[in-house]
Amino acid sequence: MIKSNQKTQTKKTAYTLYHIKMVETTGASQAEIKKQIEYYLSDANLARDKFFREQIETDKEGWIAITHFLNCNKVKSMGISSQ
Repeated sequence: MIKSNQKTQTKKTAYTLYHIKMVETTGASQAEIKKQIEYYLSDANLARDKFFREQIETDKEGWIAITHFLNCNKVKSMGISSQ
């Protein structure tokens, strides 16, 4: 699971990476994976990414299941497994 830490900034919410339970990788480095996940949780992406915004808002603590990230094409192309 991934949890976003919500910080309020003048009418806009900033989401930062709070916690990642790493998954095994076959191709990408952990730094590349982290960078991609941080992008998904960035203000710029969340401003237009309704799916991830809804996932954050749905959970009262702001957790997003890792499976949602693993289903993204960019992450799939990194050869990541949840095993």
